[in-house]
Amino acid sequence: MKIGFIGTGNMGGALARAAAKGGHTLLLANRTPAKAEALAKELGGTVCPNAEAAETAELLFLGVKPQGLPGLAGELAPEGWKIPSDADWEQLKNYTGNDASILKAGEWQAMVSGEVAPVNNHTRFNAFPVGMWYNKGHNSPNKMTAFWSWDHTKHTLSESTIYFLGESDEFVSSAAHVTGKPYYKALSIRCIKE
Repeated sequence: MKIGFIGTGNMGGALARAAAKGGHTLLLANRTPAKAEALAKELGGTVCPNAEAAETAELLFLGVKPQGLPGLAGELAPEGWKIPSDADWEQLKNYTGNDASILKAGEWQAMVSGEVAPVNNHTRFNAFPVGMWYNKGHNSPNKMTAFWSWDHTKHTLSESTIYFLGESDEFVSSAAHVTGKPYYKALSIRCIKE
């Protein structure tokens, strides 16, 4: 599989190293080209511009600080696609009857406590429990996943995001910032057709 990484620092580099162990073809892009070049030399990947990684990768990971996303938004989504807004997520929630089980895939664990909710991925949305990145570490793997929302009027990240938790089959809306901290959580981006 051809996997692209935009951002090859701590988070992107760790994900690229894991993907390299699986024998995948790596496309590496970074604001500082020397970082991508060093990682490409270490892992045997190819250095390319952001747009090339976004257009040609079968799977794309972003290892970019949230404040860097507004500058990338036009490069990330293929033509005719966009990062969903809060209203788009609300529309999906209503369409599914607030049943996240039909969007979730993979092996989940409870985030806080209780039984793990059913997972059936009937829609093939493939919301895997990848966790999130904050405080210089990978947190809550196998317990949750979350997706950015885009504020199309302000041309920046929304202040809220959508979460799926292991013990719940409902859509959960929560703040995009780490509680009590001045920075955003590192989450996934899902693009939708315009």
